[in-house]
Amino acid sequence: GGYRFTLLDAIIEDLPSTMWGYEHKSQTLFPVDALGYGHQPQIAEFPDELVHRAGECALFSSELKNPPEMKYATHLMSASLFWSKYVHVEPLFERVAELMKIYPTKLIAPAHGAVIDDLAVIMPVMMAAHKKAFVG
Repeated sequence: GGYRFTLLDAIIEDLPSTMWGYEHKSQTLFPVDALGYGHQPQIAEFPDELVHRAGECALFSSELKNPPEMKYATHLMSASLFWSKYVHVEPLFERVAELMKIYPTKLIAPAHGAVIDDLAVIMPVMMAAHKKAFVG
């Protein structure tokens, strides 16, 4: 199909066996849970579940009515990356930036949240969410 996929060592792991991926043609980085985010508030009956409204899962991050908010991104960090509250994230995000230079990235396809196409808007939210989780 004309696509080439490369497996990468995960920089930010949700599990010890986590691998990231990169598709060369579309320049898409697949960071599993590391750069995922929720973009809707929880429903009272399901307080631990992030909600996706009808049709949102087919949208890019730039097409969502509301950009991801810190509280939703932080919720996902604490739920899927429990260890992040003990780690300074700046060195990890520096490594992510280096990786994105080696593998030029136009899109980020996290396991949670819409595909990120506005990296300049979303990446600072991701880093801030990781920092907010730190209790050091």
